[in-house]
Amino acid sequence: MTKRESARMNRNTGACTCLDKFLSVFSTTDPALKEIYTKMKADSADTVLSAIAASANNTGYSADKIIAKKEVSLIASTLCSAAQVKLDLLKNNTLSKSLNSSQTYYCAASDAVAEVRLLNVYDIMNNNAALITTNFVSPTDLTNFLNKINTYTTISGTSMNVNKSSPVLTAKFKSDLKLTSEDIVSIKKLMLKYKKSNPTFYYTVLASCMIPVVPVSHTPLIITITNSIDGSAISDVKGGLTNSTMTPISNSKGIMSYETTAGGDKVATFSHPKFLPKSVDIHIISGESNTLSITMTPIPIVEI
Repeated sequence: MTKRESARMNRNTGACTCLDKFLSVFSTTDPALKEIYTKMKADSADTVLSAIAASANNTGYSADKIIAKKEVSLIASTLCSAAQVKLDLLKNNTLSKSLNSSQTYYCAASDAVAEVRLLNVYDIMNNNAALITTNFVSPTDLTNFLNKINTYTTISGTSMNVNKSSPVLTAKFKSDLKLTSEDIVSIKKLMLKYKKSNPTFYYTVLASCMIPVVPVSHTPLIITITNSIDGSAISDVKGGLTNSTMTPISNSKGIMSYETTAGGDKVATFSHPKFLPKSVDIHIISGESNTLSITMTPIPIVEI
């Protein structure tokens, strides 16, 4: 359930509770409002049940995801710590600081961000294996680490993946929630007659029909970048985003991450020495995961 869906659920509860309190005002004198009120109560109850069913359906998938996430986060923490010891001995402070040995840095992050962070530290250690192997981090350690990352990322655990695997219950919930929104529209229309005759009733009910403010959080934007010719992942693409000071670089899997993206309309830019520059208009939804897939075209080779 998204934050906006949760806000609509809270709106439904508030509207039903409000109409319950004013039931004596319209129950015997306004059959039209009474009918929609009864329908709203029934639709809201159905929505609660379908939300519980959808949530329970997701739980089984998420449990395996959480276990895999904790396991790979511990491995990341252990390997990064060992690599940092070796790099500090070599006085390579820059490379050492690029690794994060805190398990919670990976485990406490959202699935999308955790995947990017895990792949980033794997790339750093793998690309600098000659410096840290074999006594501190062995090639076998790195291979095992990558396998654990792949296991974690392929498990259906996030809402998006679960919904793709089993959409029936989630679709039922969304359908039920849509009916309650339609009920709210009907209630607002039927309340117009009370604007002058009973303003307290009118304004109180209308206030209860408003969707509560959705908490704004700076959610990550995860971008996958591939070659338009052969579909291969493109690494080392430099990114830019409207009103953001971050300039992320895509990793070996073509994944680029913005961890502190604000909501709204943005322009994302992409540049690479071997590809034509690209800009894309996107809309970031606050409080939800945002993903984007783009392709870049190689710069044509001009023969002289």
